[in-house]
Amino acid sequence: MEDIVNQLWNEGAVFVAAAGNDGVATPHYPADYTHAISVGATEIDDARAGFSNYSQYVDIAAPGQYIKSCGRQSDTDYADWTTSAGTSFAGPLVAAAAALLWSYDSTLTNQEIRNLLEDNAAPTTGFTEGEVGRLDVAAALAEVTPIRLEVPHLSKLVYSGTVSLTVDVTGTPDRVDCYFNGNPVGSRENAPWTFSVDTTALNYGLGSVLFVGVLGQLEASAQLSILIDNSAGAFPVTESFEGTARDFQPLELKEYTLGLLSAIKSLPDSDWTLNDIRNGGSATWNDASGSAWDGYTQKRFGAGEGYNGYEIDALVSRRLDLTTVAQPTLVFYQHYNIEDGGSAYDRGRVLVSDDNGQTFTLAKRRNGEDALYSGYVAGWQREEVDLSQFYGSKVHLALVFESDQFQAGEQAGEDAGWWVDQLTVAMDYIDDIPSIGAVSVPPNSAYGSVPDLMQLSAGVQDPDNVARVRFTLDLAPFGSVDVYDVSVTDETLPFQSVLDVPTNVANQLAQLQVYYYDASDVPGPVKTIPVYVFNQLGDTNADGLVNDDDLTGFADMIGLTSDDEDYVPLYDSNVDGIITEHDAAAVGYHFGEGS
Repeated sequence: MEDIVNQLWNEGAVFVAAAGNDGVATPHYPADYTHAISVGATEIDDARAGFSNYSQYVDIAAPGQYIKSCGRQSDTDYADWTTSAGTSFAGPLVAAAAALLWSYDSTLTNQEIRNLLEDNAAPTTGFTEGEVGRLDVAAALAEVTPIRLEVPHLSKLVYSGTVSLTVDVTGTPDRVDCYFNGNPVGSRENAPWTFSVDTTALNYGLGSVLFVGVLGQLEASAQLSILIDNSAGAFPVTESFEGTARDFQPLELKEYTLGLLSAIKSLPDSDWTLNDIRNGGSATWNDASGSAWDGYTQKRFGAGEGYNGYEIDALVSRRLDLTTVAQPTLVFYQHYNIEDGGSAYDRGRVLVSDDNGQTFTLAKRRNGEDALYSGYVAGWQREEVDLSQFYGSKVHLALVFESDQFQAGEQAGEDAGWWVDQLTVAMDYIDDIPSIGAVSVPPNSAYGSVPDLMQLSAGVQDPDNVARVRFTLDLAPFGSVDVYDVSVTDETLPFQSVLDVPTNVANQLAQLQVYYYDASDVPGPVKTIPVYVFNQLGDTNADGLVNDDDLTGFADMIGLTSDDEDYVPLYDSNVDGIITEHDAAAVGYHFGEGS
């Protein structure tokens, strides 16, 4: 067996072997051969797993506890294998890291690969003899990467308008490009690598900022997800987690600044530190089937029978306008299985922020108790939260989940987590406000002189307790009264109206906003549908000018169809539903034209 390992090494291969699960400081083969990399196992806190072999017979360690894996007897299971840990889980992580390094630089020798892995490993405890490090893929890769980008940590939950972002760059790239939701923001050739990102085209939702560093033929990238809210505020709001348009968005908070995490975090520092959050679990709020109502609910969960340890995650609402609401309330339905251990327990909370998620107030339940949840509730129950102290303000709600290092709910044998559904922000604890189904306008549709569509036909589906509907085509700046905004009110079923689209405005992303009311003029949640106004050929970035900036990033759009998430009609100059090289002709033909 040793001859085989030596032959592999002499032929340039890397041989990785599990160090063994006997918890002893004795040789284990084939891991202990000179040309094998012997891999021990660590737990979540970088301490040696109790079962892992140790001493000088271990070269490097890798996580071997709580590893998600497929089950051999199923083609659907993806479980948290809390009882099937081992160095056999740790070994493949090291082998995969070696393969990753080689995929980046195929000229590296096996000895160089081994040195990169072992020399750049992070400190561990419990292996007693010799310095055994825990695999750190990022550190090893950084040693062979001439350029590396790291996104900035965010200091608040919600952003709007123009956002200044500075990416941390290692190395000397020729340039760094920035994109927002697939559209080019700009390019810089020197530090500081700071970009002003205009988010005003997005009313509310998760925006994606992509940084790309270029050095010759090499590229390095880093991506950042930001919650954007450019709305003036909405009231009332209802979220049942059906469809893709959401009024509550999930955020994973591990990459936010320590200052913000300190403002949100409530568990005592003696339990776990803020750095534990950075290195902890990565689960977040997700859609889950099995609701008290048909369809989906939001569940804060991990996998298998427990949520992840060292978590802090939020489900954040759009901006709520409570300036004229005397008795604002939050009504929602929930059940949960959250560990409750006295002073050190996991918890769910409802927080309120009036400064875009920089500082927070713990909300109160209707009975005056804190809106804090821990323990076990088996079936769906109605929860009522009093928001009257925020009357006169515009706020965001955040349903925040925290956990310590352990990964189990209060009730053993039951799935652990926090499930919420049917959130309604209204008044006087009412949740039977008027409602509508879908709006009969395809999202991301283009109207105006280019597609020769001067009118927009809109309607609502499945109105319930609705007496009148107002359709408003809102042009930027959103939320303010503009001379080009168009409104039509319909008081007759089936609530179908036609709006004239202005053809004397620049290309832009507009919003079709649908307001609806019952017979007593109680409003329902506003529906917002994105609509493109397309009046100027070639102005792909909608800045009013046709120039080089419109060609930048065009190649990245080629091949996208109207069914793709990143498709933008303004790049599709002939509006045929697919972006091809032919569409670039409009940019060249109208080059130099301005609004």
